[in-house]
Amino acid sequence: MTQIEDMHKAVISGIKRLQKLYYKSPKIFLTEADVQCRLYSELIMQPEFKPTKVNRVDNKSNEKTKKGQDLRVTTPLHAELYRKGKKKSYVDLVIVPPKLFKFNKYDSPDYKEEKESIGIELKFNKWHERLCKKSNENKETKKWKNFEKALEKDLQRLGGYKSGILLFVDPKSNFKNQTAWGKFVKDSIPKSKKRTINAYYLSPKQRKIFEV
Repeated sequence: MTQIEDMHKAVISGIKRLQKLYYKSPKIFLTEADVQCRLYSELIMQPEFKPTKVNRVDNKSNEKTKKGQDLRVTTPLHAELYRKGKKKSYVDLVIVPPKLFKFNKYDSPDYKEEKESIGIELKFNKWHERLCKKSNENKETKKWKNFEKALEKDLQRLGGYKSGILLFVDPKSNFKNQTAWGKFVKDSIPKSKKRTINAYYLSPKQRKIFEV
């Protein structure tokens, strides 16, 4: 198993631990930031994400500094890591093997998503009901449709990474089963990226996560 595969496995284990906690204590997460902080803390203590030394690289010359000189210590896991020249230049959490980082003389990091990296987007649904309660039909609410567009954008953004993970925490429990969640995700993911993106659904009413 490769390093990035080990990291991916560690992320999934961390998400499953979050679900157990959420099912036991539904009010543990009140905001998206709560989820982000908790997942970060779950992962950063795992051996897969231990800090690693990496040489600084001058982007202009693309040459590494001499061995033992100007070393930087960084971890593979970062939150909202900005990327220069990108319209939407970061995801909520990103995992990049330190060896892929390039630090210029100003200590600004850079990396390529399409290489061995994992992008993680988090979504927290605090307000939106998916279906109209007053209607006997399975009609989606207008607010949910707008929220759904934001979810789709997150899924599409993850397509730029070697591996993408969407974690949707839904106190409203809009998806009642794995089938409904699976259909929504498969309809939303760009066709060319279906094999590289996984989506996980956490609900306080479900003991286990829904995953696609």
